[in-house]
Amino acid sequence: MDLQENIHRIKQVMGLNELRNPWFNYVQSKTKEITGQDWPEYVLKDWLYTFTKRSYFPEKGETPEHYKNIVRSFVESFVEGHGKGEWEYRVLDVSIDIFIPSIQDSLKQKMGGFINTDVPKDEERHNVQQSQLDKVGVSPEPIIVLQRKDGIELLEGWHRTTSALKKYGTYKQNAWVYVPYELK
Repeated sequence: MDLQENIHRIKQVMGLNELRNPWFNYVQSKTKEITGQDWPEYVLKDWLYTFTKRSYFPEKGETPEHYKNIVRSFVESFVEGHGKGEWEYRVLDVSIDIFIPSIQDSLKQKMGGFINTDVPKDEERHNVQQSQLDKVGVSPEPIIVLQRKDGIELLEGWHRTTSALKKYGTYKQNAWVYVPYELK
């Protein structure tokens, strides 16, 4: 990560993001409208808002209505695919075995050195996380996961998780966990 990315990440962790445009507010209100509850601010900022903003290209002529459709579609698809549920903050005992098989396979590939060319600065981000682990240990920054019947699906925090698994094998990690009501 470069200096600007580090500053942005520190601001996120400290809750100092200055999201002055109305898009974040729209994402926040749309999740509440669709799911009937407020999603944690961290989940919205670190995962949903960031993910949906990466899919919006006003420089290519896309309108604000297009962005609204992306958000609505993403949240509706998430709820349709996983069921209504709620977010819980937990400290997870992380090992490769807690994850669903497809995530286990992906994590093993990444721990083996696989670099995903579709992920911006993938190798650099892995190196930064490994360096951080060596200096300060496991990051207190939560990962974002989905509880499924067959295990945990990792949604956000791939670089931190890969590096920590590679170094420790098992460890404790702060997490925001989406738990469908059917699994409660």
